[in-house]
Amino acid sequence: MKIMTIHADYIEVEPKQKAIKDAEEAKPEKKRYEEVLVVFSSVEQGDEDAALVAKKTAEEIDKVAKQLKVKNILIYPLVHLTSKPSSPRVALAVLKKTEEDVKAMGYEADHSPFGWYKGYTLKCKGHP
Repeated sequence: MKIMTIHADYIEVEPKQKAIKDAEEAKPEKKRYEEVLVVFSSVEQGDEDAALVAKKTAEEIDKVAKQLKVKNILIYPLVHLTSKPSSPRVALAVLKKTEEDVKAMGYEADHSPFGWYKGYTLKCKGHP
């Protein structure tokens, strides 16, 4: 699993069209998240143990969120972070389990639609 985190004033995500046949159901409308830690994520080959990968990812998200004093988390699947992606089935399982684990830690968490081409607007805080 690879992640890239960005502390943002806001992110607006708009699903455009399904990218894979096994995409989640989603409405093609913008959704806005404020004062949020955006976690771009890519599940890789070898990440088949969804529970273990999700637990480690949630722990890393927790560390970053505590440093930034952030309570809102958006997990944004972004396959382009890796050259060796897992299967969509595995990726979606890890994504959902990570979100569940982050919520269990007391955060407000969501994920952007899996398997979609999406547009987004992001305003990064730009910490030193």
